[in-house]
Formats: sequence, structure tokens, C-alpha cells
Amino acid sequence: MKDYQNFDFKLGEVAQFLSNCAGEFRDFTAKFDEQWQKEYRHIIGKTVYEITEFRTKLYEKYPNLTHDFVKENKENRERADMLGKINTEAQILFHAKDFAKAKEKFEELLQKSEFGYYKLEAEIMLYECEHRIKKDLDEMKIKTYQTYEKLDKIYQKGLKFENEKEFTKAIEIYENLLKTSKFSEFENKAMAGLYRCEKALNLY
Repeated sequence: MKDYQNFDFKLGEVAQFLSNCAGEFRDFTAKFDEQWQKEYRHIIGKTVYEITEFRTKLYEKYPNLTHDFVKENKENRERADMLGKINTEAQILFHAKDFAKAKEKFEELLQKSEFGYYKLEAEIMLYECEHRIKKDLDEMKIKTYQTYEKLDKIYQKGLKFENEKEFTKAIEIYENLLKTSKFSEFENKAMAGLYRCEKALNLY
């Protein structure tokens, strides 16, 4: 029976995950034509319905699988309030896009909730946090690379002026690079370029 309970929880996770993602999918599909959006809604709705129907049949065959979450909460009000507080704190952090701290809270919720709604919620939201953290890291890597490319183009422009002995223009480029660069590599290159140009102009 325990194996069936685990299987039932997995089915519940799938249904809950689809529901949680509905808004995100809706925003994503907004850019597509109306017919495609209708097809998407039909597919998602049909999937959630079939999972729910399957769980209903599972409960008919194995009635002990289903949990009365309301009854559970009434029987241990203190525990329910404690789990509810952790979940609320985690949700606030998640919606504030502090996914790392939200992940810590949902891990605490998962550890303290043995079964029921909060365990299911913690498992689903942990996946969501990990997904968002990875997404943020990927976006940060892309932005970092784009910034690096932009700074390198500025440096190459300064270097071109320097090689053409247009030292005044090169100095202007290097000074701009030194002000805007967030990478020590380009700060060092800019300072070295300024030294070479100022020396060439006999400013030392």
C-alpha cells in the first residue's frame, strides 16, 4: 500500500505542477496565434482532467490512499499552523524572486511535513526554485558574456587608434573603458593603453 501511496503523490505532483505552470505557459503562448493558444489550453486541460480521473479510480479501488487534509489539520492544529507559516514565508520569498532563500524554506517545509498538502507543495516548489535559480544563472552568464564582448570591442577600437598613432583618440577610448569596465582585465588593459599613449605623446 505504501508503494501505491507514493505513486499517488507523484500523480498529485504532476497535476499540481501543471496548474502552477499554467500562468507561465499562458504568458509564453501569448505571442502565438489564437488557434494555437486554444490547442494548448485543450491539451493542458485534458491532461489535468485525465490525471484527476485516474486518481479517482485509484481511490475507488484503494480507499485508504486518499488523505483528508482538513481532518489532519484539525487533529493537529499546532503542527498545521507551523507548516502554514513556513509555507507562507517561502511563498513570499519565491514571489519576491529570492529563489535561493525560498529554496531553503521549502527544504525546511519538506523536512518537517511527513505527508499531505505541505509535502506536495514543498516538493513542487523546490523544483520551481531550482529551475528559476538555473534560469537566473544562465541569464547572468549570457549578460556577462555580452558585457565582455562589448568591452572588448571598445578596447580593440582604442588599440586601433593607438596603432594608427592617433594617441589622443586612443586615450579618450581607454579613459571611457576604465570608467565603464567591471572586469579587472579591461581595467588593466585600459591603464596600460593610457600609459603607452601618454608616453608616446611625451606626457611623462
